[in-house]
Amino acid sequence: MKIAVVGAGNGGQALSAVLAMRGHDVSLYNRSQKRISPLLSGRKIRVEGESAGKAKLRYVGTDMKKAIEGAEAIMVVVPAFAHAQIAEKLAECIDEGQIIVLNPGRTGGALEFDKIFREKGVREKAVIAEAQTFVFASRISGPGMVRIFRIKNAVPLSVLPSKDNDAVFPIISEIMPEFTLAKNVLYTSFNNIGAVFHPGA
Repeated sequence: MKIAVVGAGNGGQALSAVLAMRGHDVSLYNRSQKRISPLLSGRKIRVEGESAGKAKLRYVGTDMKKAIEGAEAIMVVVPAFAHAQIAEKLAECIDEGQIIVLNPGRTGGALEFDKIFREKGVREKAVIAEAQTFVFASRISGPGMVRIFRIKNAVPLSVLPSKDNDAVFPIISEIMPEFTLAKNVLYTSFNNIGAVFHPGA
C-alpha cells in the first residue's frame, strides 16, 4: 500500500520505517528540513529495539503535495499543537478518498481536522480517523536511526463519523494490525490522558 507519514519526529521516523519494513511504499514529510537532513540523500532509516531492521523510503522531504500524491493513507504523527497547521496544508492538496489517520488524535484532533476541512471546502474528499494513543514507544537514537522500545498490542481507533467505521477499518487495520475498532472519536479522545497528564507535568 502507498502510505505517507506526516511528521518526522521520534514517532514519525519509527512509523515510516516499520511500515516500509512491512512492505508498504512509504514517503515521509516534515515541515522543516533540519530534522530530516540525515535522511535526504539515502532515504534510509535503521531501526533498533523491539522491531529491528533497515527501511528504504520512497520520498523524504518538505513538499506536502509530493509526499501525499497517490497515497491511500496519510498517517499524521505530530504534536497536537501542530494539528491545525497540518490540516490546513493537507486541505490544499488532499485527493479524493484519501484516508487520514491521526496518531494520536489527542483530545479532539479529528474534530479539529473536520472543522478545518469544512472551512476549506474539502471535507467530502477525505476520510478522517484518529487513534487513542501512539502505537510505539520510540526515540531517534542517531542520524538515520530510531529505537523502538515497545509496540503496543492494541490501540483503539475510530473514524469520524463513526458510521464509516465498518467500511474504513479493514483498510486501516491492513496498514496497522495493532489498531482495534472503537465506537467513536469521543472514546479515543477522552481516553487519551495527555490533556490531563502533560499540563500537570
